[in-house]
Order: sequence, then C-alpha cells, then structure tokens
Amino acid sequence: MCIYKDSNGNEIELASVNLDNIKLILLDFDGTLVNTGRANAVSYCEALEEEGIHLTLESYRERYFGWRCPEFLHDLGIDSNEDVKRIRQRKIDIYPTHFDLISLNESLWNFVLEFKKRGGNVAIVSTGHPSNLRNAMDHVGITHLIDKIYTSDCVKRSKPFPDCFLLAMNDFQATFGQTLIFEDSQVGLEAASRSGATYIQVSLPF
Repeated sequence: MCIYKDSNGNEIELASVNLDNIKLILLDFDGTLVNTGRANAVSYCEALEEEGIHLTLESYRERYFGWRCPEFLHDLGIDSNEDVKRIRQRKIDIYPTHFDLISLNESLWNFVLEFKKRGGNVAIVSTGHPSNLRNAMDHVGITHLIDKIYTSDCVKRSKPFPDCFLLAMNDFQATFGQTLIFEDSQVGLEAASRSGATYIQVSLPF
C-alpha cells in the first residue's frame, strides 16, 4: 500500500490535495511514480556479485536504498572511477531483465492523469540514469504522457540541491507556488523543500 505524507509528516489522501493554483507537477521516478526498488536492488546485487562483492537485498534496502550509484559504490570501497563506471553499466544492462518486478504507482498515476486533463504539465525529475529511466518508462507505458524528463545530466548539482526542480519550473514558467512535487528519498525531499514548492512524500513497499 502506498502512503502519502505532507511536508509536516501527516498522512494525507490524494483526493484532498488542492490543485486550484497548481500548473506543474514534478515527479521523482524510482520509488515514487514507479515501484522499482526490488528490480534496482536485484540488478545491483547481481552486478556486484560478478565483481566478487556479495550484497544481500536486505543490506541494500536497509543501507543503500535511495542512494545514488557512485556514492553507494564508494561506500562499498569501490573507489576507482573505471570500476564505478563498469559496474554501473553492468547494472544498466541487467536491469531490464528484472522488469517483471517493477509496477506503476496506480493511485499517483491516476491523480496525474486527472491533472493533465485539467491542462496541467507533468515532468519527471530523477537522479536515475537516462537509459534506465526511459527503458522503465517504456515498459510501464507512460513515456508519451510525460511532458519532459529531467535527470542529473541536466544540471551541475543533483539532489539534494534543488537545481533540477528549479530548471523545470523555469522551463514551464511555473513559480514555486504553482508547483507540486512528489518525492520519496531523503535527498529528493531535501531538494524539494529547498525549491520552495509544495511537496508530498511517497512511501511505496519494497
């Protein structure tokens, strides 16, 4: 079951969210719009196993869930940029083989579709690798309904800095008061808070 919380940590229902002044919704992807947690974890564990590094799904979930790839690989003692690049690419190659483990957050997606019917714009703002992101979006069939995609490659500073969110607001000519953000990770929530926009925390089961 998906849980939604406001910026004060109070559980809310999407039906209660006021969209009267909102013209732009910005969505994190992994763990927010799409439940990709287990697929990502399995893919990383398999890629690391090939390197002789054993990481269990439980360990990944408890310690590294929500971390960006380079940071969590460095924490595992993988310091060479070449090694990080190789493992990351191997994970990208493995990831589509586990798409049977990903699922669309139907309640949020239905909310988004209703918002689009009202003429609002919707964009993805993710720290995920562009190839991973587009492959997963194609798999769940939502690519053609998203107005724009922003990744860490779009800005010099990724989450927890708000730069990606601010770039999206600028592109769509929406103020922070006209923007609603959905996020799940701590770095994403910090970035959302620093953007000045209203944000909602999403908690999906692992």
